[in-house]
Amino acid sequence: MKKLIFTITILVSLISIQARTNLNTLWAVFNDESQTKDDRIYALLSLAKAYKIINTDSSVILYDIGIQFANDIEDDTIKANVFKVKGKHFYNHGLFKETIQNYDSALYYYIKLDMPFEQAGIYIKIALSYRENGDSKRSKELLNRALNIFTQLKDFEGIAAVYNNMSTLERCKGNYVKAIKLQFDAHKIHIESGNERLIAGSYNQIAILYKVQEDYENAILYYKKAIEINKRI
Repeated sequence: MKKLIFTITILVSLISIQARTNLNTLWAVFNDESQTKDDRIYALLSLAKAYKIINTDSSVILYDIGIQFANDIEDDTIKANVFKVKGKHFYNHGLFKETIQNYDSALYYYIKLDMPFEQAGIYIKIALSYRENGDSKRSKELLNRALNIFTQLKDFEGIAAVYNNMSTLERCKGNYVKAIKLQFDAHKIHIESGNERLIAGSYNQIAILYKVQEDYENAILYYKKAIEINKRI
């Protein structure tokens, strides 16, 4: 038993040393001005991701360093991307006010840079934050903005993603008929694209909606459809 404990202790120590070495390497890459700006920011964001597990406050500090780095080199694309990642960090911690602030900042730069696809994606993310915060009206407004952009871009998978989120919003409001219709609208797009992973996912979501309404016959039917595809892919 003592030998086992000793072995585990050694392994944990080795893993800890390796982790510190990796973190130090990432920090060195970020501070190395001979590296490309993309490699430097990638190293910093990887460092922030690692610290998310160890100390979330340190992650936020590293994101702020990334924003300052983007300011120093006058790169709005990097700035937008860091704000987006920082927003996701706050979303994962249930801090929706801070989430929205950072996503709004990312959106500002994506609009400035004329990057419509990224704008639509951020609108969806902000909509999710408002939904989680109980503001369904604002959430729906933002989802409609995303839908308009994806429609102009003829990005059908983007349109399907909006329908899926609209369906979830309606489900949260108890509007199950609307929720199922929107889910079938998304499902139709997935069928046309032939993406089996997304098709299975939409079958699963449809099954959940039927289950919530205690329509177990249809729920089982669509669960089976999802399972059949998941077995195949």
